[in-house]
Amino acid sequence: MSAEIPAATLAHPEFVNQLKGALEVALVHDGLYADEARAMVDTWERSYFLTPGVRMLYLLPQAETDKIIPLTISPVPKAVKRTMVIRLELMTPAHEKLLATWLTELSQAPTAGAAREKFRSLGRFAEPHLSRAWTQSKVDAERNAASGLMKEIQSQRKWTSTAVE
Repeated sequence: MSAEIPAATLAHPEFVNQLKGALEVALVHDGLYADEARAMVDTWERSYFLTPGVRMLYLLPQAETDKIIPLTISPVPKAVKRTMVIRLELMTPAHEKLLATWLTELSQAPTAGAAREKFRSLGRFAEPHLSRAWTQSKVDAERNAASGLMKEIQSQRKWTSTAVE
């Protein structure tokens, strides 16, 4: 599937306010109370709306939420309403090209330190972005450099993956 990213027509603060409002309306429509929806949207403001990048947000149907996270309550309430917001981080071709440039720099001694910091500046997204660049590269020196930085990043995690790596 392919789609163009629309051109910005609003100032960023106005865009963020409209986007937050739209998500809040969707959450209320999905069954949350207005104050719950506002609190959730406010909690996500920095990571969903102010962090650079392209992302897609959608609400998972309750039946799917119930399959993923079963819930048992005793005594059984009259009604249970849960909602799950799914966030997908998307990489544009331009961003992938930038990551490839950083990976090339990472594999070359004169630029390796600066490239390392570029990847690390991505914070919790450093690992998936580096992994994507690694999978796209066919150059052994780049893949080796990526592997070394990946091990460093993984050793500094504050959480443990549930999947076998």
